[in-house]
Amino acid sequence: MIDQFSPGSQNRRLLERLMRGPILNHEIRDNLNILNHSARISDVRKVAREHGYDVPKERIVRRVYQYRLVRLPVPVTPRRGLWEKIKSLWEVRI
Repeated sequence: MIDQFSPGSQNRRLLERLMRGPILNHEIRDNLNILNHSARISDVRKVAREHGYDVPKERIVRRVYQYRLVRLPVPVTPRRGLWEKIKSLWEVRI
């Protein structure tokens, strides 16, 4: 996932930081020197979703948001019930 961004790019720096833990929007601006953090979050979120992750945004207080990298749940495929298994036996064949 990380290799999809150029080394040293804003997207890569943000993803590397998210992999270490949650980050606040003002930390993205001050520590990573990324002024347009919402655009970078969108770029990282798009790649993360392709790899089974998401970057949710949680409001902490007014104008302060926390971003984190979380694993998406694996979709559960429903099991076939007994009726699904045997209904073909009851169908009338012409």
